Amino acid sequence: GSALIPLFRGSALIPLFRDSALIPLFRNSALIPLFRGSALIPLFRGSALIPLFRNSALIPLFRGSALIPLFRGSAWIPLFRGSALIPLCRSSALIPQFRDSALILLFRGSAWIPLFRGSALIPLCRSSALIPQFRGSAWISLFRGSALIPLFRGSAWIPLFKGSALIPLFRGSALISLFRGSALILLFRGSALIPLFRGSALIPLFRGSALIPLFKGSALIPLFRGSAWIPLFRGSALIPLCRSSALIPQFRDSALILLFRGSAWIPLFRGSALIPLCRSSALIPQFRGSAWISLFRGSALIPLFRGSAWIPLFRGNALIPLFRGSALIPLGSALILLFRGSALIPLFRGSALIPLFKGSALIPLFKGSALIPLFRGSALIPLFKGSALIPLFKGSALIPLFRGSALIPLFRGSALIPLFKGSALIPLFKGSALIPLFRGSALIPLFRGSALIPLFKGSALIPLFRGSALIPLFKGSALIPLFKGSALIPLFRGSALIPLFKGSALIPLFKEAVL
Repeated sequence: GSALIPLFRGSALIPLFRDSALIPLFRNSALIPLFRGSALIPLFRGSALIPLFRNSALIPLFRGSALIPLFRGSAWIPLFRGSALIPLCRSSALIPQFRDSALILLFRGSAWIPLFRGSALIPLCRSSALIPQFRGSAWISLFRGSALIPLFRGSAWIPLFKGSALIPLFRGSALISLFRGSALILLFRGSALIPLFRGSALIPLFRGSALIPLFKGSALIPLFRGSAWIPLFRGSALIPLCRSSALIPQFRDSALILLFRGSAWIPLFRGSALIPLCRSSALIPQFRGSAWISLFRGSALIPLFRGSAWIPLFRGNALIPLFRGSALIPLGSALILLFRGSALIPLFRGSALIPLFKGSALIPLFKGSALIPLFRGSALIPLFKGSALIPLFKGSALIPLFRGSALIPLFRGSALIPLFKGSALIPLFKGSALIPLFRGSALIPLFRGSALIPLFKGSALIPLFRGSALIPLFKGSALIPLFKGSALIPLFRGSALIPLFKGSALIPLFKEAVL
């Protein structure tokens, strides 16, 4: 429970854990549930308790089956992130534990992702001691089994495949059959294997004739629909493969047409090396022809614009006249859905389209309920980050849009979080126009989510609370329950917010009986 948290934080109780008499207590099943809760997380973060794990007496505790479920939760993530505990994983005593079948299940959860993401733990996977384990025949069967397959779906193993030592493993004939199996095909749909194809060592694998038939098979076609293959086409080494005449007929095939509907091909058109392919005179007539015009009007090609892959296409000056023509104008409601996808993001970033939002004709569009869901997606996030669109929020015309209840859920998503972190949007909150928005009860639940927590941790937003305009907001009874939650607790621990409570204006707020 949270009541025991302060006890472990005190320096007086820390030496108690160093005593060997308390070690058997952790082996008792009664104390095991204590570690399952997230309340004890700060305990292991302290530098005083870190040496306790280095003791060889605690090593057998991790080998027991009772403590294994403790690592499955996401509460232990910060423990492995600390630089002090990293050398513990490098110890040779812990290596045999990973070979145990009971610990294999621990890697299935997404909680261990930050562990492998850290730069300190990356060398552990690249070490020569662990490499032979993947080369052995024992591990090969594990990759074929359904138990280890989900491990590659996560983004945690990305640095592992980036190492040059593991690259030869894919060149062996033993792993080739794995990619042909239907079980491993799903692995390529995730974004975890993206860095694998970025390496220059694996590029020649695609040039070989052995992999060519794999792309022709119907089973691998859905793989291109995912966003995992994006970095593959970004590399300069693979660009000539797309220019080859052998792949041209494949794009004309009806089976590959569906591939463009997904957002996976976004980086393909974004790269400067592939841009000339779309701008080339050979492809331009295809868009200008009457045959393509009907395709844009049809429902089949409309989803293509929802993805961000076609961004560089519209940036080119050759395609710009297409939108100016009257032929594409009558597309109407069918094209409205295109703005929901992340594909047209860079289109609005250009200085040519910026004046469109400044006009009074487009202002009513944001007030309509049809365009409201567009801001929920992460695609429009970069638009607000640009300095060109920032002045739009300073105008009084867009201010009422945030007061509506339709846009309130937009701030709950994690996609808009980076917008508030930028220094460009900070002055907007200092203005008196946006202050009443936080006083409304509709926006109050937004602060309860953990997504907005980092916003208050930044030093840029701290001065906002010092102003007298925001002080009355905390006096309201609606915001009081927000401080009762554990999410906002770390905000008050920082030294940056301490001076705020020293002021006489905020002191009476904590003296209220409700708190």
